[in-house]
Amino acid sequence: MSATPDIMQGHENINPLMQRAAETIADAVEADHVLLMFLDDTLGEHPVMSCSGTLPGNESTSGSLNSILESIARGTIPAGLEKTQIGHKHPDCEVHTPSPAFLHEHGLHTGLFVIRKHGMLRLAMLAGRSATEALLGASEAQHACEILEIVASSLEQVSAMLRIAQVKRQCESTMDSLPQLVALLDTHGHVIRTNLTLEKWNLGRVDAIQGVNLHDMLHPSCEDWDCRLRSLYVQMWQQLGSDQHGEHVFYDHKLDRFLQFRLSRYPKSRRGHDAQEQAVASLVIEDISRQVHAERVLKNYNEELEQRLQERTLDLIRANAQLAEKLQDHIRDAETIKESEKKYTCLVETTLTGIYVIQNNRLVFCNSRFSDIFGYPQDEMYQQEMAQLFPDELADTYTKPTGAQQAPDPGLDRTVVKGMTRDGATLWLHRTLTRVDCLGEPMIMGNVIDITEQKKLEEALSSSHDQLRILSGKLMNTQEAERKRIASELHDSIGQSISAVKFSLENSLHGLGEKASQSDGAYLQNAIVKLRDTMDEVRRISMDLRPSMLDDLGLIATINWFCRDLQSLIPDIEISKKIEAAEKEIPAELKIVIFRIIQEALNNTVKHAHASHASIHLKKADGTLELLIEDDGQGFVMESESGGHRFGLDSMRERASLSGGRFTIESTQGTGTALRVSWETEDDGAVTD
Repeated sequence: MSATPDIMQGHENINPLMQRAAETIADAVEADHVLLMFLDDTLGEHPVMSCSGTLPGNESTSGSLNSILESIARGTIPAGLEKTQIGHKHPDCEVHTPSPAFLHEHGLHTGLFVIRKHGMLRLAMLAGRSATEALLGASEAQHACEILEIVASSLEQVSAMLRIAQVKRQCESTMDSLPQLVALLDTHGHVIRTNLTLEKWNLGRVDAIQGVNLHDMLHPSCEDWDCRLRSLYVQMWQQLGSDQHGEHVFYDHKLDRFLQFRLSRYPKSRRGHDAQEQAVASLVIEDISRQVHAERVLKNYNEELEQRLQERTLDLIRANAQLAEKLQDHIRDAETIKESEKKYTCLVETTLTGIYVIQNNRLVFCNSRFSDIFGYPQDEMYQQEMAQLFPDELADTYTKPTGAQQAPDPGLDRTVVKGMTRDGATLWLHRTLTRVDCLGEPMIMGNVIDITEQKKLEEALSSSHDQLRILSGKLMNTQEAERKRIASELHDSIGQSISAVKFSLENSLHGLGEKASQSDGAYLQNAIVKLRDTMDEVRRISMDLRPSMLDDLGLIATINWFCRDLQSLIPDIEISKKIEAAEKEIPAELKIVIFRIIQEALNNTVKHAHASHASIHLKKADGTLELLIEDDGQGFVMESESGGHRFGLDSMRERASLSGGRFTIESTQGTGTALRVSWETEDDGAVTD
């Protein structure tokens, strides 16, 4: 992994410091050559080596001395070196004098090894002379220790800067994995930096966004000075002067998203001192479009159920209240950031999203929200196997190779998974997995959101919808039965009674013969005509309610009768029919459904279409029974149907759905309407499930 600019700058500071220190020590102790090595265990870096003068011997001798110096820096003293006391003035320094054999092996006449320890930081030095007779003794060791103390103090500051840079990089990586758009703002409300969500939303590059305000970041090409987002941002920034936090929900027409803004101001005592990072506030922008859409869908379902099933009203109100409460739980104020290096960690701990990190299939980090979701104390989470938290997951989910390891996009998995709490209860979680690199080590970061209550509400709504469909089917069956009963009563009771009265009057008129006066004869004849018209009207009403021939002669005969009757009543419309199905091929339970759809469709054509021709085509082929009704009328736009017209279409669509059919309608203004219904049937005519 390549070093960040902060770490590269730290190394650039270390190398010249080490070189100057080596040269200073060489001058102070009059050494021909000085080797100086720096090692900081907390950074996990290789040692930094500097030298002054030309090393004796060849490259193998030079490499051997480097290796010995590194061993000394790490605490391993090789044979041939003897520890020397130089007093108590430098307790953190150890001085070792090499034996004559050691000096001879490495081409040295005299030499000193000095180790300076400072916490996890170590400095190791070799000072040697190869051509002079004077020996390096306690005085030279004192000078070297004094110089090493100064160098150690300087290197400690540089190491601290490198460690801070590493912590900062880890925090930035964590923030980049969040689904929310997070921005740090300066005193003018301009953006200092954002996370990678900016690029995921296609709003520009992170390295090119510095210095712009919220409006220009979200609407980069907007020149409207009356833009609502521009006014909202000004209002939010003004309110921040008196409030520590501010929240706003805003529908952005340009992005076509519902956005939630959470603006938080840092206390003055906790703001950074870096002139390039004067962050005075943080802005968290969350896309809540799916939540708003879910609220609207639930509201529409509630209104529909209230109209059709009054007994379900109380349950639906409670469900909406529970959903509103759960949605409110997803809105939290961000806690005040204590230190600059903890600001991103603070965001992780206060988010409502459960965050965890997996390395080598082992949990190495989780925030408090993640442990709360599963019901464990946070310290117990690190003892749990991932298969225990996600029981339906394969054991190698976090270790198997993925395309994301080669692709630029770091996303691995975005799905809904099942979880299990400490008490054995089932959870439904929306989870996102992302591969991240931390100091060259691959890790898997997961984000989970608890959607258990949403799942329960969806199942309850689905169950209510099924019950509504069953009740609607029973209602239609009851309606048809009542129509049949009333039609039978009209035909068998009222119709026969009127017929009896008519025959009685006709017999009376015939019995009177020539004895009846002209006025009485005309009166009786007029009453007989009215009774005949009444009989025809009763017969027509009975046929409209439930054609008796549907049960007596079948569907095909009923369709023929209905078309002839409608043609005689409306001679301006030509009605044609084409029947390509035998009576026995039509299931009994579909006959009344098909007749009612034909009846409603042709009535709509007569009332609304202003058509000159209508056609009916009923056919049976390849196990499918299909009904097609077309007209050449004026058509209509589906989104602007009239109330009565819409009710008729809904009635036909519901009849088709309850009988297992597929209902489609196509209509364009000026070109007519085509209505198609199809049913899958067995060879014997039975409708399949």
